[in-house]
Amino acid sequence: MNVWFPEQESYLIHVTPNNVSRHFTESYIHKSSEFEGYTPNIPPMPQWWVSEINKIKQQINNGTYKKRVLYHDIRFSGDNPSNFIKNSEGEGRFLVQLDENRLLYGNSPECVINKVNDTVSIEVLGGTGLNLTDKFGDLYPKYKNEHDIIIEDLLRRNPSLQWVKKYQIKDVGYTKHVRSILRFNTEKSLEQIVEGVYPNYAIDSDGITDWWGSLIGYHNHTLNQTKLYLCIRCGIFDIESKTHTVRSGVGITLDSDPQEEWLEVHQKLGWLYPKKN
Repeated sequence: MNVWFPEQESYLIHVTPNNVSRHFTESYIHKSSEFEGYTPNIPPMPQWWVSEINKIKQQINNGTYKKRVLYHDIRFSGDNPSNFIKNSEGEGRFLVQLDENRLLYGNSPECVINKVNDTVSIEVLGGTGLNLTDKFGDLYPKYKNEHDIIIEDLLRRNPSLQWVKKYQIKDVGYTKHVRSILRFNTEKSLEQIVEGVYPNYAIDSDGITDWWGSLIGYHNHTLNQTKLYLCIRCGIFDIESKTHTVRSGVGITLDSDPQEEWLEVHQKLGWLYPKKN
């Protein structure tokens, strides 16, 4: 398995809800070609999207869930994304050769676990949009509520966590996220740390596939640092058919408006848009 990260010095780590696996890999080398990006095209909102959101809101009303994530797959034709992802901006970028015909690529905004020696930082991104605050700089209730649901669950599961950075705005260029950092010191193994923080309300276990929604990252021997990113803002490129499949998700709460969520699920593809000169 060939893999590339901007900072990679060691092995690939891949985490699913049931397994932490370490892959000792070669540096990623693949025939590069120009990738012009995905041309934005927001189609009319389908009725199934409205129905799904209404069903989730009813489940929340009934107390079945506090928050759910609704997913949408976007497919388009294009060339190999190697040059695009290597020249793009963002810390959580990766290329993984899954097999002879499939290439996983992504630009994750969320470093779920950043472990340096015995200090572990947990990044939480919950609440996404272009306009998150009112004229006074306060978060709109929808985004604060969505964020708090994730935080409260993590603090309940991990009483030793300290909420060290609260309600920051993380601007990734094409959208913005409400961001918090939680931190604790521990001598637990990586497997034990993962069990306490993943999956959480930022991602639904029902939507996690073999790769999408998993954690992906690496261990840097020199720094004794492990970084694991949430494998979102990613796609699978089929080399033979030159087809990209990208999954995008949005958090649904009682305050969710179907049209706004439909726009958000496409705004999150902004990292794929052609770069402006």
